[in-house]
Amino acid sequence: MSGFQRITIFGRVGKDPDKRFTQNQKTVAEIRVAVDGKDKDGNKVTTWYKVAFFEKQADSILQYVKKGSGIIVEGDLELELWTDRDGNAQVTPVIKFAKFILTDRAGDRAQQPNGAQQAVARAHERAKSSDALDAIFASEDEIPF
Repeated sequence: MSGFQRITIFGRVGKDPDKRFTQNQKTVAEIRVAVDGKDKDGNKVTTWYKVAFFEKQADSILQYVKKGSGIIVEGDLELELWTDRDGNAQVTPVIKFAKFILTDRAGDRAQQPNGAQQAVARAHERAKSSDALDAIFASEDEIPF
C-alpha cells in the first residue's frame, strides 16, 4: 500500500500566481505561500510552500489570488529535490491536489463574486465560535469555484 502525507497550511501568497499548461493543455496555477512560525528560541521562521492547482481551481486561483492574499490550503505534500546555482541540494515542499479557502475579509476582496464573499464571511464567523479549520473547510461547498 502506498502512503501519502496530507497537510494544511495557513499563510500569505508571496507573489502573483504563475500560469502554465500541462502537455495535455490543462491549466496549472502555482503559488508560493509563506507560513510564519517560531523556532525553539522564539525567533521568527518562515517556511515557503509551492502549491499547484489544476483546471477549474487553477482558473479560480488566477482570477482571485494575488500577492499578499491570505489563504488556507489543504492537500498532498510532496518534496521537490533540486540543485541550486552553487551545486547545493535543496528541498522544496510542494502541495498538490489541494483545496483552498481565501481568508481575506469579504469586504477586502471586492473582486470576488457575491457567493464567494458570503462564503468567506460565513467561514470567518464560524471560525470565531468553533475549531477554525473545521469551520472553514465545512464551508467549502458554499464557495462557487
